[in-house]
This record gives sequence, structure tokens and C-alpha cells, in this order.
Amino acid sequence: MKSTQYSKPIFLYVISALYMFALISVILLKYGLETGLGSLNLTPFQWAAYPKAMAFDNIFGNVAFFVPFGVLFPLVFRKLNAGKTILAGFLLSLLFEIIQYVTDTGGADVDDLILNTCGVALGALIFLLLKRFTSDEAKLRRSGLIFVIVFGTIASAIFLFG
Repeated sequence: MKSTQYSKPIFLYVISALYMFALISVILLKYGLETGLGSLNLTPFQWAAYPKAMAFDNIFGNVAFFVPFGVLFPLVFRKLNAGKTILAGFLLSLLFEIIQYVTDTGGADVDDLILNTCGVALGALIFLLLKRFTSDEAKLRRSGLIFVIVFGTIASAIFLFG
């Protein structure tokens, strides 16, 4: 039976808030509040020159940390399509890069912007697939949250212990 009314459970907001906290921690607070770490890279695909393990960590980390955004954002804001979700993820990533540069607390990198946006796009695609195969709103929300929790747990474990 299809749900005719869409209600957002508190759990969706809690998971979304925890995810945003994790993003801020990993991106903006990875070195604490230490300054003097700022750098700026405007040349795309610099990671291609990195050693393989470092390139993998850079690609995997940037893409994986933004996949949940592509799933969570349209769950919270139901009226948005995939294009607007990807644009919102791009703008969030751009904001993070600008903050790192302006506060001199990390490297602003065009590669991060590209890879983060790819992660959002992948998450938006996953959301569209979930939506295509799940007609009930409550099941869609539950499936999306389960995906984010399982994916986030596996990605974090690979990133931390891999």
C-alpha cells in the first residue's frame, strides 16, 4: 500500500546531522584549528602523479565521503531532482574548499571539488535507482537510510583500516 503523506522521521534528521558533522570533522577539522596549512591547487588531476596508495586514498576518500550526500539530500528535500542535488553537493564542496583556503587550515584543491561532486552524483544515481524500485515513500526513506548507514560504515572502515 502506497503512503499518501510523507512524514520525515527524526531519525532522518539525526543521520543527516551526524553525516554533516562527520564531513565537517573530516574536511575542515582534520588538522584541528592549526593554521599555516593552506595551499591552493587549481590544476585538475594532480592525484594522477601521486603514488598508487596515496592516489587511491585521495580518490576513494573524496568520492566515498560525498556519496551519502547524494542519497540524504533528496530524502530531506523531496522536491529536488538529481541535478539540483548534484549542484547542492558541488556548492557545499566549494564552500569547504573556500573555508580551508581562507582560514589557512587546509588545502583548497580543484581535485577535491571534482571528486566530491562525482561522489554526490554517484549518490544521486543510487537514490534514483532506489526510487525507481521503491514506490512507497516510507520504504524509500528506510532503504536510503539503510544504504547510507551501511555504506558509511564500510567506507569508513576501509578508509581508517585499509
